[in-house]
Amino acid sequence: MGTKELGWPAAGLLAVRCLALMLSVSTVVVTLAAGSAQAADPKKAREKIVELNKQALLSYEAKDFETARDLLTKALKEAKVAGLEDDKMTARTYLHLGAVYWVGFQDQAVALQNFSLAKKIRPDIQLTPSIETADLKSVFDMAAAEVEPTPAPAPGRPVAPVRPQPRALPPAAPAGPRLMGDDGGEPDLPAAMSAPLMCTVPQDFVPPNKELTIRCALKPGINASKGVQIHYRAPGVEAYQALGMRKTAKGWYIVTLPSNVMKAGTLQVYFDARDTADNELASNGQIDSPSVIEVRKKGSGKSGRGREEGALDKINQQAMDEKYEAGLHRRREGAFWIGVGGGAGWGFVPAGNLEWEKYKDAQQVQRSVKVSAMTTTTGLFHLLPEIGYMWGENFALALQGRIEFIQQQQATYKDPNTGNIVQLAGSINGAPSTIAPAAFLRAIWYTDLSSGGNLQFSYSGDVGGGFIRFPVKPVAVAHADPNGGDPIVDWSKTIAKTDTRPMGLFLVGASGGLVWHLSRHFAFALEGRFLTGLPNYGAVVEGNFSAQLAFGGVKGPAPEEEEGVVEGEGGAIKDEPPPVEESSSEE
Repeated sequence: MGTKELGWPAAGLLAVRCLALMLSVSTVVVTLAAGSAQAADPKKAREKIVELNKQALLSYEAKDFETARDLLTKALKEAKVAGLEDDKMTARTYLHLGAVYWVGFQDQAVALQNFSLAKKIRPDIQLTPSIETADLKSVFDMAAAEVEPTPAPAPGRPVAPVRPQPRALPPAAPAGPRLMGDDGGEPDLPAAMSAPLMCTVPQDFVPPNKELTIRCALKPGINASKGVQIHYRAPGVEAYQALGMRKTAKGWYIVTLPSNVMKAGTLQVYFDARDTADNELASNGQIDSPSVIEVRKKGSGKSGRGREEGALDKINQQAMDEKYEAGLHRRREGAFWIGVGGGAGWGFVPAGNLEWEKYKDAQQVQRSVKVSAMTTTTGLFHLLPEIGYMWGENFALALQGRIEFIQQQQATYKDPNTGNIVQLAGSINGAPSTIAPAAFLRAIWYTDLSSGGNLQFSYSGDVGGGFIRFPVKPVAVAHADPNGGDPIVDWSKTIAKTDTRPMGLFLVGASGGLVWHLSRHFAFALEGRFLTGLPNYGAVVEGNFSAQLAFGGVKGPAPEEEEGVVEGEGGAIKDEPPPVEESSSEE
C-alpha cells in the first residue's frame, strides 16, 4: 500500500486549521480561567457591593431615587456574578431597593417583593437606621420571609395587602392616659395615605409635665373593629402600657397622654389596629422598634430631629472616613523610616577667637586670632541622615545626624614689590576643620493639609550635641621688606587658611515643614529649622530637603461594617419582578 505525501498547499492549509483550532481552545480556556478567577474573588465583589450601597444611600437621602435604584440593581448583578446571592450584603441591597421603590416610586408591590427577598436571605434583618421611618417600617413589616406569587386580582376588586401573623397584645395598665373626645376644630383626614396607619408622632422634642395629644389615621377599607391602640412606655418604666384611642367624628383616632406620664427623658410609643379576633391589621412602629419622643425643656439637649440628622451625619461621616482611608497611602503607626537629605544654613555668631589660627607676638607668645561678630553661611552644605519611628498616627521620634562640610581655601596676598597675587607659603603646618558633626533627637508631630491626608504639615522639637561651624575666609596682610627681601607677613592680621567660628557643644532647635507621601513607603520632606547652641553661642536658620523610605507599620483601620448601614441581576424591579430563590442561608 503506497504512501501519499502532502504537497505544500495542502500541508499549509492543514497547519493553519490546526493553529486556528489551538487558538480557539486557548481563548476558551483563558476566558474560563479569567471568569473563574473573577468568580473566585468574592471579597472584592463584596467590597464593590458595599461601596455601591453607600453611594445609593447618599442618592436616596438626596431624593435621587432613579440613581439609587440603578446603583442597587448594579450591586445585585455583582452579587450574582460573584456567587453572593445568599450573602448578608445581598439581603441589605434588596432591603435598600425595596425602600427606594416604596419611598421614591410608591410601588408597594415591588417594594414588598424586595423586602421579602431580604428577609428570605436573612430573616432577622432590620431597616437601615438612616432611612427608617414609621411609614417605611409599616410596609417593611408587611413583607413575608417567603416570596409568594401574587394572584391576579379579579376585575374591579382591590388586592388585600399582606398581613403579619397575629401577635399578643401587651396588657393595659389600669391607670393610663385619658381619652380625648371629638374636637370640632380638628383637621380633615389626609386625602391620600402612604401607609395603612399614620400617626402624628412629634419629630422634635416636647416639654415635660404637659399633656400630649396624638392623632392616628387608619387607611380606608381596613376594618379595625377593635379600634386603634397606643402602646407607650414612659421614662423610667420597664413595661409598655396599652390604651385604646377614641375615634372622632371626622375619622381620627385620638388620645391625650396626661402630664404625669410626660416626664423628662425618652417616651417610647407604637400603635396598632386590630379586629375582634385580635388580629393585627396595621401598625405604626413595633415593640422592638418604637417611635421615640424626646421629653425635655427647650435648649437642654438635642431634639429628635437632631437624632435623625445625626444618624445621616454618621452615615455620611463613615462614608467620608472610609473614602479617606482608601486614598490614604502615607506611613502609619509602627512604621520605621530611614531618610537621607541635605541642606544649607545661614546665621549669626558673635565676636570671638578662631578655632585654629594662632600667631606669635613680639615676645614669641602664641596667641589666637580674634574676629568680629558676623553673619554668614554655615559651610558649603550639610548632609542629614535620619532614622525614625512612627509612635502614633501623627507623632514620631527620630534620630538625626548633621554633617557639615566646609570648603578649604588658602590665603593670598598682593606682593608689594611686583603687584602680583601670591599664595601664602604652603609650608604652614596643619589645617582647620573641614567638617562639623552634630546629632539630634527629634520629636515630630504631623497634621493633615490635604483632604486625602497625604500632604502633611510637620513640626518638631530638636535637642542634641555637636558643633555647627561658621567659615571665615582666609586673608593675608603683607608689607615690603625694607632690606629688599621677600614681603613680610603680618601674622596678627592674617588667616592663612579657611578657619571657623563654632556654635555648640549643646544644641537645641525647632522646625516646621511639609511632608508629601507618595506611598506608604516613600515620602519627600521639606523643612525650615532654627538652631542655637551653648556655651559657644550662635543662631542658625537652615533649609533642608530629604527623601524617606519607610518599612512596616499598621495598614490603618479597615472599614467597619456597621449593621444597618451597609452590610454587605436583577433584583425586584418594576417591569421584571425577581424569581423566587429556592434556597436561603441565615447569617
